[in-house]
Amino acid sequence: MLARISTRALGQELASRLANSLGVEVPSTRLVLPLLTGWRFLYESIDGPVEPTGEWMEVRLPHDYSIEDLPGRDSPFERSAPGSTSTGYTLGGIGVYRRVLLADRAWKGRTVRLLFDGVYQDARVSLNGNELCHHPYGYSPFFVDLTDHLDYGGENELVVRTDTSGKHTRWYSGSGIYRPVSLLVTGPTAFAPWGALADTPSLRTLRFRWNVEGPLEGVTLRLRLLGPDGSTELSSVSTSVQEARGEVALQAPDALAWSHDRPILYLLAATLERGGAEIDSLCFPVGFRTVEVHPDFGLLLNGSPVKVRGACVHHDNGCLGAKAYPAAEERRVRQLKALGFNAVRTAHNPPSAAFLDACDRLGLLVLDEAFDQWSKPKNPQDYHRFFPQHGKADLLAMVLRDYNHPSVIAWSIGNEIPERADPEGVAIAESLVAAIRSIDNLRPISAGVHSFWDQPNRPWREIDPAFQHLDIAGYNYQWREYEPDRQRVPRRVIWGTESFPKEAHDSWVPALRHAWVVGDFVWTGMDYVGEAGIGHFRYPGEPDDWADPSVAYTAAGCGDIDLAGDIRPQGLFRQVLWGTGRGLKLCVDAVPEGGESS
Repeated sequence: MLARISTRALGQELASRLANSLGVEVPSTRLVLPLLTGWRFLYESIDGPVEPTGEWMEVRLPHDYSIEDLPGRDSPFERSAPGSTSTGYTLGGIGVYRRVLLADRAWKGRTVRLLFDGVYQDARVSLNGNELCHHPYGYSPFFVDLTDHLDYGGENELVVRTDTSGKHTRWYSGSGIYRPVSLLVTGPTAFAPWGALADTPSLRTLRFRWNVEGPLEGVTLRLRLLGPDGSTELSSVSTSVQEARGEVALQAPDALAWSHDRPILYLLAATLERGGAEIDSLCFPVGFRTVEVHPDFGLLLNGSPVKVRGACVHHDNGCLGAKAYPAAEERRVRQLKALGFNAVRTAHNPPSAAFLDACDRLGLLVLDEAFDQWSKPKNPQDYHRFFPQHGKADLLAMVLRDYNHPSVIAWSIGNEIPERADPEGVAIAESLVAAIRSIDNLRPISAGVHSFWDQPNRPWREIDPAFQHLDIAGYNYQWREYEPDRQRVPRRVIWGTESFPKEAHDSWVPALRHAWVVGDFVWTGMDYVGEAGIGHFRYPGEPDDWADPSVAYTAAGCGDIDLAGDIRPQGLFRQVLWGTGRGLKLCVDAVPEGGESS
């Protein structure tokens, strides 16, 4: 028997709860129903030597079947796992989720969609036996329109199939529906998905752009800027909605700026009305902040130079796997802030919405990254198979979902892309930048660019084509090239998109010396599952392998903060370097008998 849920009662309860928490009226015409319970899960097949049990089990979302102890296997970890060190010896395979939806008869004539914040990977979504969506990328959010396929008043079977077979990633990805799922019900005239974009061209002006679906006759848009507690109205504006897409400016002379030091958020209530009655409404946080890049002054936040003390982070939550619990995502942000980081690079994919929510509230600047590969593979079953057809849509999904987050100060179109400096790669970069610019003309665009590892005799200066379409050149482990490159390209603005912890001093000094070196992102700020043993400490004379075969490594071991949340010695050194910790730090080098000091 599959679990059921009374969506009508739940929708009314959630709408009432939201109204009470924000202090604003939220009409019943838009329902947002979280679908976290009522799911059943089955392995269809498993990577590795274990056979599937064929038994459905009840699960709660978010769910990650790579990290859990499931029927048919003694442990999530297998030395023979196809991903090997890359996935921390965890198993993938094919998983199937099922759930029953009861569609209210009152929804007929409205639009009903599912919103998935992330499903890893190659997701196929079916309703009542009909496949409605194939979404290959495991990190981008997506909508599925159920409107014309529901049995209103009856039971509907929702099935989501995911496939993480083979070698599909360079790190721990997780498997399955690892981020939240919601059901959205809107009226005939309503904001389209991601159809309400807010930004601040100046610290006193908010620009609102709308995309409205349905009949527009007699429709008015009303915007209200509310104080942080939702009880005080600071400013408002109304305009007639005569076109499906448009924009309006709202002046806010008394608004305070959002920054990483003072993350002040306001609430923006956007309401569509017809004949004085509300027909759709959204309410979300906004922050007033500006971002500029100048070749002489560097990165300017709210008109003032800022140095990026950055951390690269993967999306997993250690022993929780890839599951994006809001509390766990906030914990990571708090830990990074406590060490002294003021920025994070989402390596190498869009993060969860919950992670960005925490960055907004707590004040952590974000370099929001889209991809780890374009058309050329790094693993046989990775995203390169789908990039030519899906890449631009997945990039735009990231930009649209994350647009309203003030913490997001820049976009990254990729990391260590093999074709980055070749004509094919330059053309792809140009098209991706143009796609972002079709939506966002305010934030700078970057990428993480590496040396020619596979062509050791190719000179570094030939990397220049990879930077020609970027606002900030992202250098991976190449701090020695900053000054020579600036002499060759006088207006280049640089940040280190990856650096070794052991070179923390050397990679940070150029940022102190030069305004045009705007900061550094260490690999990594937090430890992560996968790339097992890459940060394993080796004494002189020991084999330079990622993992010691006598030790069961599952984590990278290279983070300033370990999986338990404790600061490693390299993180303590960083606090001394930045002046963000208390007092001096004393570290001890334990030398094995007969060995040499490091």
